Amino acid sequence: MMPIDFKDISDSVRAFLGDGYPYEGPCTCPSSVICGATACQNDLSCNGGVCYEGFCRDICVRCTQP
Repeated sequence: MMPIDFKDISDSVRAFLGDGYPYEGPCTCPSSVICGATACQNDLSCNGGVCYEGFCRDICVRCTQP
């Protein structure tokens, strides 16, 4: 179990008030992976992404519609 401190509580209150996520995430927008472009059977074939429902997606499990 991870400890919770005041910073976590403050971030939760800010989110409730409608502030955006204040930290940079691991994925850029829009996703550089095209939906349905690369078939896969496991994550190893997705070049750092993930295999989801038989097709590669980025590490945040997103893709861009062609």
